[in-house]
Amino acid sequence: MAAKVLNFSYFARKLAITSHLSINKRCNVLHNVFKYFGTSDRLLGVTGIPIKMPALSPTMQEGTIVKWYKKEGDAISPGDVLCDIQTDKAVVSMETEEEGVLAKIMMQEDSKDIKIGTLIAVMVEEGTDWTDLEIPSSESAPQVEAPVTVTGTSNQSDFSNSSIRVFLPSVRSLLDIYSIDASHLSPSGPNGRLLKGDVLKHIKDNNLKPVPVSIPDAPTLTVSGMDSVGLTEMPVLMPDAPTLTVSGMDSVGLTEMPSSSIPKPIVQTRKPLAPAIESDDEYSDIPVSAMRKVIAKRLTESKSSIPYLYASANCQMDKLIKLRKQFKKNGVHLSVNDFIIKAASIALQTVPEVNSVWSNNGPRPSPTVDISIAVAIDNGLITPIVHGANNLNLEEISERVKSLAGRAREGKLKTDEFQGGSFCISNLGMYGITEFTAIINPPQTAIMAVGTSRLTIRHDKTPQTIMTVTLSADNRVIDETKAFEFIEQFKLNLESPSKMLL
Repeated sequence: MAAKVLNFSYFARKLAITSHLSINKRCNVLHNVFKYFGTSDRLLGVTGIPIKMPALSPTMQEGTIVKWYKKEGDAISPGDVLCDIQTDKAVVSMETEEEGVLAKIMMQEDSKDIKIGTLIAVMVEEGTDWTDLEIPSSESAPQVEAPVTVTGTSNQSDFSNSSIRVFLPSVRSLLDIYSIDASHLSPSGPNGRLLKGDVLKHIKDNNLKPVPVSIPDAPTLTVSGMDSVGLTEMPVLMPDAPTLTVSGMDSVGLTEMPSSSIPKPIVQTRKPLAPAIESDDEYSDIPVSAMRKVIAKRLTESKSSIPYLYASANCQMDKLIKLRKQFKKNGVHLSVNDFIIKAASIALQTVPEVNSVWSNNGPRPSPTVDISIAVAIDNGLITPIVHGANNLNLEEISERVKSLAGRAREGKLKTDEFQGGSFCISNLGMYGITEFTAIINPPQTAIMAVGTSRLTIRHDKTPQTIMTVTLSADNRVIDETKAFEFIEQFKLNLESPSKMLL
C-alpha cells in the first residue's frame, strides 16, 4: 500500500510541476494519472485468483480440509500439493495447475462439510503484492436479506388496544396452571403481545405456586317421576318390569334381576404419574462422517431402485485348504480371499454379462475385469480395485490386495484406485459370519458376499469344509440363468484350485 501512496504522490507532484503547461497538455497528464490508477491494481488492490473446493470423486458433494501443505505467502508451481481433502471415499491430495503465490487461506484445517465450488483459498500472480489482496467479489459472502416488515392496514387495531387478546399456547398454559389474570401483567412483546418471559417473571417475582386442580363431585341424575338421586345412590333392585309384546311372539315379562346378577360399575382410579427419573449418565452425539452419509444415500438408492436377484451356493474348500498349506510350506503366504478373487475373475470372463456396469443408456459390458474389494475403515467402507485381476496370478493378487488395503486404512489411495470397478466382493468370513447378502454398489450390477469356512458332515458321515457365497445381481442386466452360470463357474474354480495356477 505504501508503494501506491508513493506512486500517487509522484503523479501529484508531476501535475503541480506542469501547472505552467497549456490546458491540453495538463489534460493529457490527468488522463494518464486516472488511466494508471483506474485500470490496474495500484489503487484498488490485487485481485486474487479463486481456488475452490473441487469434485474429487463422482459422488462427492462436500469435503473436509485435513491439512494444508502451503501457507500464505508461499510460491506455488504446477503440480504442487496444496492440501489434503477428505472426500466421501478417501483422503485425496489436491494439486494445482497454476503458478503464483498463495495469498489467503479461506478454509482452515479441519473445516468440515465444505460444499463443492466453495472458495477455500485465493492465489495471486507471481510478482504482485500478495499482502494487499482483494477477495474476488463473486466469491464474497452472500448478503443476508433484511427481514420484511409487514405493515398492517388502517382498519387493523393494535393488540394493546384490542379487547380480544391472543396468547401463544405456552403463555396460555402458564396462565391456567398458576391461575393468573393476564390483565395484571405488563406485556413486553411487539404490539403489546404478552410473552412467555413476562409470565415467568411475574411467577418468580410473586413466588407463585401451581394451583391444584379440584375434581368435581359426581353428577346428580334427575329422571321424571323419580327422586333426584346421585349416581352412587341408585337402588340395586329394579322396579317391576313392564310386559313386552312382540308381534308373532308370546308376551314375555321382564323379571326383576337379582342384585347379584347386576354388574357393578367399574371405577378406574388413575394412579399418579411417577416422577421423572433423573439420570446422571451423560450421552454424546457422534458426528456422521461425509463418507457414511454418502454410503447411506447410495445404498438406499440401490435397494429402492434396483430389482434384486439372489443366488447362493455352498463351495467345498478342502482341496483349496490343502493347496494353500503347500504354498505356505514353500514360503508363499496366500489368503483364502486371494483364491476367491482369482476364481471370480475367471468366472467373470466366462459369464461377461455379470462383468458390467449400468449407465444412463442401459447396461455396458466392461472390457476389463476390475474387481472391487470391500475394506472396512474408521470412517466407513471403501472399495479399492484390483485392476485386470484376470491377468494376475495368485501371488500378484495377494501383493496387490495387501498394498491396497493398507493404504486404504491410512487414507492414501489414489482416485483411480477406488473409483470404478466392474464387480465387487465383500468377505466377512474372518468375522465368523456364515452367510449374508450384500448391497450392490452402483453403477456396478453385481456383488458377491462371502461367508466363513465351516466344518460339516457329509451324507457318508465324513467331514468336509464348506463356504457359502451369495450373489446379489441387478435383474435388469443379469437374468436368473446368467446368475446361476456365474455361481456354478465360480464354485467349479474354487473346488478345483489347481486349474487357477495355469
